[in-house]
Amino acid sequence: WHSFLNLCAVTGGALEVSGDLTRVSDHRKARLSRTLALSDPRRSVRCLDLPMGRIVQPPSVWIAEGRTDALVGIFNWSDQAAEVPLQALRAAVGSLTTLEPAWPDQSRPRGSTIALPAHGSVLLRRRGRLKQATSP
Repeated sequence: WHSFLNLCAVTGGALEVSGDLTRVSDHRKARLSRTLALSDPRRSVRCLDLPMGRIVQPPSVWIAEGRTDALVGIFNWSDQAAEVPLQALRAAVGSLTTLEPAWPDQSRPRGSTIALPAHGSVLLRRRGRLKQATSP
């Protein structure tokens, strides 16, 4: 559920909710509200993954840039936990120290990888536009 909300926030895509919202927990209502606050369909969205052969899952790194901020979503679509290397992400967005967790209960990435559970994700936000890294 959390990864779906992250994807909605990054893409500015439709967030459909059905059912009795009075039965939804306050925690989930807060997540829905935060997703809507982060979502902006005017952002320019791109994926870093280059598909090789048959596409079996959606791209795992999504970047959405707006006029005043940027979102970076990192997704593990597999059925197993994964370590996502940060080197390629640094090459695409520059320094990761400028990225803040988009969710209050999420920590900032440290080290050379991000550990994600099966179907897990992390959403990072930067105020201002991303500084594009230059190739060596």
